[in-house]
Amino acid sequence: MIENANPVRKIIHLCAVKCGVEPAEMYSSSRRAVTILPRQVACFVAVSKLGASSKHVGRVMNRDHSTVLHAVARIEQRLRNGCEKTQKLVSDVWEAYHKPLPPTVKINEVATIEKRVAPPVPTVDVCDEIKKLRARGLPVNRIAERVQADEFFVARMCGVQFWKGRHTNEVQT
Repeated sequence: MIENANPVRKIIHLCAVKCGVEPAEMYSSSRRAVTILPRQVACFVAVSKLGASSKHVGRVMNRDHSTVLHAVARIEQRLRNGCEKTQKLVSDVWEAYHKPLPPTVKINEVATIEKRVAPPVPTVDVCDEIKKLRARGLPVNRIAERVQADEFFVARMCGVQFWKGRHTNEVQT
């Protein structure tokens, strides 16, 4: 999968790694400054060096082709103005593109923006505290804040059903 990955995705991944950005952020709609330059460099390298069409690059990056053309123009302008950081990044990415990736690196075919991490499992003391606070009539969100536990876990402990982040006092069956 690494060697046969979409070349544009490989360039996007390399740009993200070189700039210290999560690869998923390259596909997001974020306009943060830390993601703009790597995204624009990826567009530039894919179109100018690799020869991919702006339409194809835009489709891979969830962008319009005109956005890709704008990114290419911005990087060309920075290179004409002698921006060393941009020049180094473009050359590093292009060199890295031709080197084989280490076997531990995986390029996701579908970028995921959210990272879901399982919350730590509360101890028995926390479970007892949850039951005591619920007996006092505190709502689930306040209990979760006090014991510093996941709100969904607290809701399950209290027998409260959640629906899209809101809880009701109905007991789960």
